[in-house]
Amino acid sequence: MWFFPALDNFALAGKADRIDLRTDGTLEILDFKTGGVPQPKEMTAFEAPQLLLEAAMARSGMFPGIVARETSALTYIKIGLGPAAFVLRQFSLRKGMTLMQAVDEIERRLQGHVEAFLVRDDLPMLARIRPMDTGRKPRPGPYDHLARTDEWTLTSGVDDP
Repeated sequence: MWFFPALDNFALAGKADRIDLRTDGTLEILDFKTGGVPQPKEMTAFEAPQLLLEAAMARSGMFPGIVARETSALTYIKIGLGPAAFVLRQFSLRKGMTLMQAVDEIERRLQGHVEAFLVRDDLPMLARIRPMDTGRKPRPGPYDHLARTDEWTLTSGVDDP
């Protein structure tokens, strides 16, 4: 488990699908996806944090049998059928940002989220204001009425005060 330096009461545990040692002494972390691979926009917006967090864990020496090292490549490999199967897709970074700078940023963001949502008890928890648009028509679930989603969003024609 990886403990955040500023948060001694929160640990992150994870397992990488594959970690390779490169000839330059850095690591390449690979993630095999049976579903969709995150889009470049999601990666640059830090909305696909898994591989970045695995790189942070690798830098801290948290993977058994792997000495603490920096990561120089994050790679997705889609497993399945079709033209996208077994095509390597590198993690997309913001222009001008190095991979380890992105790792530092995701660490900072996660520490802030953990502190705000899990450690502090003086902040109210908010409902999701706008559900993520997946491009598909949402299928109603058996417990949607309990979530009161329509009450908290503007998607159902709620009257304004």
